[in-house]
Amino acid sequence: MKINFSMDVRQTQKLQITKELKQAIEMLNMNNQEVESIITEEVRENPVLEIESKEEIDWSKFANDMKNVVTHQSKSYVEDEDNESNPENYIQAPVNIYDYLEKEISSLKLDASEKEIAYYIIERVNDSGYFTASIEEAVTLLGIDEEAFINVLKKVQNIEPTGICARNLKECLLLQLAKHYEKDDIVIKLVENELENIAAKKYQLIQKKYKLKEEELADSIKIIKSLDPKPGRGFTSFSPMYVFPDVNVEKIGNNWEVTSNSTLPHLYVSEFYRKLLSERVDEVDKDTEKYIKEKLNKAVNLIKNIEQRKNTIHKVATKIIENQIDFFEKGKSCIVPMKLKDIADVTGFHESTISRAVNGKYMMTPRGLFEFKYFFTTSVSTSDGLSISNKNIKDKIKEIIDDENKKKPLSDQKICDILNDEGIEVSRRTVAKYREELQLLTSSLRREI
Repeated sequence: MKINFSMDVRQTQKLQITKELKQAIEMLNMNNQEVESIITEEVRENPVLEIESKEEIDWSKFANDMKNVVTHQSKSYVEDEDNESNPENYIQAPVNIYDYLEKEISSLKLDASEKEIAYYIIERVNDSGYFTASIEEAVTLLGIDEEAFINVLKKVQNIEPTGICARNLKECLLLQLAKHYEKDDIVIKLVENELENIAAKKYQLIQKKYKLKEEELADSIKIIKSLDPKPGRGFTSFSPMYVFPDVNVEKIGNNWEVTSNSTLPHLYVSEFYRKLLSERVDEVDKDTEKYIKEKLNKAVNLIKNIEQRKNTIHKVATKIIENQIDFFEKGKSCIVPMKLKDIADVTGFHESTISRAVNGKYMMTPRGLFEFKYFFTTSVSTSDGLSISNKNIKDKIKEIIDDENKKKPLSDQKICDILNDEGIEVSRRTVAKYREELQLLTSSLRREI
């Protein structure tokens, strides 16, 4: 076989994503906080980029004001430590569960060896307040007998909130019953033996087993439900998520207006570097000139991408309102089915652009705060040939369940029949799916006594 080598020239077109385009795409997909992080990083790395200051600061006046504040505060601390202006009266560092238990242990009457055991216990308490290690592991590691360990564990379990350092849910609830309720043999038996059946709402089985009247069982379960299954959650630190709307929507006259509500800082290109390249270019060597031009281009592209993101979000929000005008005029029950393609068609953007523009974005309206995604719903046909949003169907399912007889809750099939009678053609499987999305229990688990 003869092998020949030759050169072949072919012309092809290939889409190449530049860094600037990639940044624009990524920024559109981000929320305001994420974009703000990008801006902060860019300003730190790019000397050409600056954040516009809201106002000039009179530093001499500021220093004098701070001197007066310090003098005033120092005086108030000396004169009255309980003064309302003392920050210690209203600012407290968050206390985690370990620090709290460590402080409480110091008030218990424990010898040195018992304190060692107590510290071992609280080091193995989770956010819910449960002791997570096994007794076998503890006695082996500490080199003590089981009786000594149990003795200290019981002392630690006397710390408030009651139920703290329990080894399981049953022990947690029994500790609370023993401390806060008069002895009730039936309630104790139910906690010891019937927690799973109570969770599954097998009330008839429990009634028959313990020969209880319905009222007696209801009272016992009421007591059990009043107990705290997670006594440590009060110490679990969390960061609340604050949502900053990207746009505000309000009705002005007969029209609905959209205004941007961006919290992003206003950027501009440093005048110093502009003049350096335009007026004093002869003073700049080639490497410095190249560096400044590179940073200038990067700064300009960032500013352009931020503005483009803002305009895209504004345009998408405006078209959402136009499509969902009945929602804004009449209420949630009037929301209509809408797809990404519907907004893509009227804006001229690609569906993927719409998807990024609505991701994590919120609008503040007279009817409340809504995520852009809220307005995109699938449709279900009605018997008269019209389409209804699946959100409306979910609202109807929730309304039906809220109004049902709690002692005889409706099955998914019965809810399906009710909707079909109203002209909404859905299957039992669809009802079950929407009910689960609403985080509503099955009929057997919704039943009350």
